[in-house]
Amino acid sequence: VLLDCIDSKGEFDSVVPQEYEGATGAMEYLIEQGHSKIAHLTTVEKTIAGAERLRAYKDVLTKNNIKVESEFIVQASGSNSIDGYKAMKALLEKKNRPTAIFCYTDRIAMGAYEAIAEAGLSIPQDISVVGFDNQLNIADALRPALTTVQLPHYEMGAWAVNRLLAAIDPENSEPQEPEHMRIACPLVVRSSVAPPKK
Repeated sequence: VLLDCIDSKGEFDSVVPQEYEGATGAMEYLIEQGHSKIAHLTTVEKTIAGAERLRAYKDVLTKNNIKVESEFIVQASGSNSIDGYKAMKALLEKKNRPTAIFCYTDRIAMGAYEAIAEAGLSIPQDISVVGFDNQLNIADALRPALTTVQLPHYEMGAWAVNRLLAAIDPENSEPQEPEHMRIACPLVVRSSVAPPKK
């Protein structure tokens, strides 16, 4: 049973997060709050999560008739707070400043917080920020507390263990077809998002 990964041939049971749907929910929430100038701090790292979150970012903007601005997509050199800090600094140097940021990870968001504060701006009054992961001791510890997307670690682990136990059950003589589960990533609303200034 593959946890948080898949095999290319689909021969094994696997369970992964619904990355695209989770990112879609985050973007739709920002638009519901009135934002149209939304930037995305992504990463140069080649990951399924990064690709899916970026695809959702672009798709939600397009669906809402908001132009995808290439200058609003900034690639951090990694996915840690220092990478987020540098990417956010680069974004704040642009003449056209966004009113909201969707971050690839909570750690990137943590770095963005630092750059925003250093620029003399406030969250969420001047810029709203949304993360991804709902990482313990980051998302809940930042001030203001970070609105983010929950990765379903517990749910994925429970599904994987239950699937494995079923496969090795001596009373289960029927061979099981591989199952590929995708588990929802709900939005956790905290205090880092507000409507843009008029």
